[in-house]
Amino acid sequence: MTDTTIPPAPPAPPARRAKRERPKSRPQRWGDAVANAQKALTELQSAAEALTELLGELREVQEEYNEWKENLPDNLQSGALAEKLDGVVDLDIEGSLDTLDSIGSDIEELLGEAEGIDLPRGFGRD
Repeated sequence: MTDTTIPPAPPAPPARRAKRERPKSRPQRWGDAVANAQKALTELQSAAEALTELLGELREVQEEYNEWKENLPDNLQSGALAEKLDGVVDLDIEGSLDTLDSIGSDIEELLGEAEGIDLPRGFGRD
C-alpha cells in the first residue's frame, strides 16, 4: 500500500511591509490647492457666463413689466396691480450682475497672488 498523503506546503515568505508614502509637503499641498481652486474658478466662470445671459433675459422681461407699469391708467396707479408691478420693477438685477462680476474678479486676483507667493521653505533654507 502506498502513502497518498500530500506533503505540507512550504511556508509562505514573510509579508513585505507596505512602503509608507510620505505626505506631501506644505508647498506641494499649497500648489495642489491653488490648482484645484483655479480649476473650480474656471468652472464657476463658465456657470457665471450662463447665469449672466439668463439674468439678461430676466432683465428684458423686467423692462416689459416696467413699460406696463408706466402705461397704467391713473385710476390703477395706486392699486394692487401697481404694487405687484413695483415689486417686479424694483428687483436689483443689475446689482446682482455687478456682484457676480466682482466676486469672480476678486477670486481670480486672490488665486493669482496665491500662485505667485514666495512660500517659506523651512528653518535655515530661506
